[in-house]
Amino acid sequence: GLHAIKRNPRIAYQTPEYKERINEIARRENSEGSVMYGEDANGVVVCMWKEKSYPYVMERIVREAIKGQKIGRELADYIQYRLGKMEKELRKYFDKWEKERLPFLLEFAAWLRDINAFKGKDVWDVSCQWLTLQHKCKKEVDPAKRAALVRKYQGEKLATSDISPVLFAGPPGSGKSTLARALHALLKEAKQTPRWLNQDEAGADRKKFLAAIERATRDTSVTHVILDKSNLAAANRKDYSELKLTPAVTLVLNHPEGGEALAQLCIDRVVGRGQSHRTLRIDKENEQKTTKIIKDFVAKADWPDDPSCVELDARKPLPELLADAWAAVVANNPKPLPSIDKLHAAEALAMACEYEKQLKRFAGQQQLFASIKALNADDIRAMLPTDALPKKLVVKQGEMHITVKYFGGEIDPGIYVEHAKRVGTQIKIKLEDLVFDEKGACITCSGSFTSANTHPHMTVANAPGIPPVYSNELLAKPASAVKRIAINSEVLAVFAFQ
Repeated sequence: GLHAIKRNPRIAYQTPEYKERINEIARRENSEGSVMYGEDANGVVVCMWKEKSYPYVMERIVREAIKGQKIGRELADYIQYRLGKMEKELRKYFDKWEKERLPFLLEFAAWLRDINAFKGKDVWDVSCQWLTLQHKCKKEVDPAKRAALVRKYQGEKLATSDISPVLFAGPPGSGKSTLARALHALLKEAKQTPRWLNQDEAGADRKKFLAAIERATRDTSVTHVILDKSNLAAANRKDYSELKLTPAVTLVLNHPEGGEALAQLCIDRVVGRGQSHRTLRIDKENEQKTTKIIKDFVAKADWPDDPSCVELDARKPLPELLADAWAAVVANNPKPLPSIDKLHAAEALAMACEYEKQLKRFAGQQQLFASIKALNADDIRAMLPTDALPKKLVVKQGEMHITVKYFGGEIDPGIYVEHAKRVGTQIKIKLEDLVFDEKGACITCSGSFTSANTHPHMTVANAPGIPPVYSNELLAKPASAVKRIAINSEVLAVFAFQ
């Protein structure tokens, strides 16, 4: 039969005895807490709720940090930071845990690193053996050696540990992507360097999406990775663990009236936006199919429930939702961030909504990068002093352009919107100098535009086997390593997506 436990004696609600029991549950170290049942005068259960064990909440926070390979002083500082974020009235519940349990967890993390527990293994498998591995560590490694391991790894730090991952969870239409783009804008305004990653922007390709996440974690300039996906399947969240990403905060968009209400809210929004989406576009032919997709999303959802979760009410107006989301990010950020009233939240939301309008405008068109295309590439080729170029260089045929921003599945939504507004409009470009060596040639350019490249340019020639992107390397070389010929001319060009 089913496992059952004996019910504790009845306690009257809110009596001193009840409050003492709640206090005892809150201090438990080897329990998630306790399920409470409320009975009426006839002994009929009319409600139920869960009382948390606060030390267990910290246990899960530490587990996720260790899985993300925080260790030594970095891990200890992170735990103190999370403890410091607890409300003052809750700190009393952690005194014993901090004194008796925390030292072992620091030793356990060092031991896992020493035995290469995560190397070549599925992090999920290690998580499933969490208690077994702790027992093994205590049994096989004496306290003196465990303490020595903590000292051994005291100063070790991973590059990814400085990144604050912001995870979204919710079905299509719940408002995730709009909020994610607005958060990206606010973080940039707060002098951070966030990366917005959305699987639809990666061609709805899971492998490309995960590759983009991995690139972001290797980029030491990135401060925040915003993971904008439904994330309602445990297997998807497991992928992030494999990439050593532990969410600083998980923003869960839900509906207080339950799954059916949430599904209908999302359906109404998705139908309302029509073609304004990268992949989930609605028309009369597929409306029924899309409705089923959203209902299935909600019905089969495996909602995250780790300590990083902050639930947001998807019914709220966008300004209120953004304020709630920003407050959650600020509360869980390792460094201070300004309050939302110090930032341009309305502008951030306007950009986030404009993004969807521009998606509809360019639906079906390739948008691998934003560019400025010369109206007449033959005019530029005619300006080239081909006799002066190395003979192995092959002059580029077809169109010629300046790359404003290469997206490659990692779109900066603010740059996208600003460029999209200018697509189709003309601009005068000044062609400055022809710069070349044995591998390639490009023309430096200037005008009333900005480019993600340090040196805006048009690639005009390359040696066989040398890609156009070599121009960036070419322009980074010292003056003595390249040759330069003045062009000093102007051409007309047009803003475009390619």
